[in-house]
Amino acid sequence: MISNQFTPLPDEHIYSWTARLFRLSGYPSVSSFLKRYNGSFKNLNANYAFESAAFSIIKNSESAEKKQKLLWKNTIFPVSLISIPNQASYSLNNHFNFSELSDITHMNEQLLFGFSRNWHACSSCMTEDEEKYGMSYWHVEHQLPSVISCQKHNRILLKPTDGLKNLSTLTLPFLINSWVPIIDKPASSILEWNNFILKVHQLSIEDKLFISRLRCQINDKIKIESKYRNKRIDWCDEHTLSFETALGKSLLKHLFRAYSVNSKSGKPRILASFLAPQNNGLLLRNPVYWLALAYWLKTELPQLDKVFNYELSSQF
Repeated sequence: MISNQFTPLPDEHIYSWTARLFRLSGYPSVSSFLKRYNGSFKNLNANYAFESAAFSIIKNSESAEKKQKLLWKNTIFPVSLISIPNQASYSLNNHFNFSELSDITHMNEQLLFGFSRNWHACSSCMTEDEEKYGMSYWHVEHQLPSVISCQKHNRILLKPTDGLKNLSTLTLPFLINSWVPIIDKPASSILEWNNFILKVHQLSIEDKLFISRLRCQINDKIKIESKYRNKRIDWCDEHTLSFETALGKSLLKHLFRAYSVNSKSGKPRILASFLAPQNNGLLLRNPVYWLALAYWLKTELPQLDKVFNYELSSQF
């Protein structure tokens, strides 16, 4: 099988790997090539870890070890685990179980965020990849929700000028002619957040229980124990000012679209919209919500000591 002969390149996203396999396969069309995976390939989103397309590709690997490696090294799955209830997250970390994964779906909330949801690339990475491998490819790290820069080169990420949120055509960066930066002159708070997400991403790969422990510590600090929605909303409203102050206006606008638009309903209530509803765990929220809570509570979460002692290349 061609997928066993040509493995993913360093930090290559699983959909990028699939796109390269298509070009090596000799199949006449994308649709005919994808039929071999027996999955749905209508939406290949950069910010979604739990999609049937990804699982269909992973299932075609020869061994459980290769499946595990693809999931952890070639998708944003490690960071996305923070959105899964603790018990399920712990189970997935210790027992590779696709049946559990297939029960989880993403909530349709892409329009709620301020950051780019396109597929992203770094100009320096594209140059290096083409020199080394003959073509550039989509990196996992560049697709992390809300990340704006390449860790290796400290360059602002780019998106196709015409936009590219769905990779169902299996295009690759070297086939795209025009690019624009995903953000202009980011505030220092956004750069600090960017560094935070990159550190969490790296630690999530290195320690498969890192995210589960972090989620547990967040839950212990928040302690919204009431099953009544009104009381949960009251708790959220009481703590909203502290949350907003910790993140700051620039970062809030970058993360959540509600802080950039004028609403007739008044001030944004991000905490209430996220924490007040009782979620059955099968509808997955974007990891940015939980990561924002972690960033707010960072001085009170022992698990984040590892993050702020973790060395990355210097920012801009």
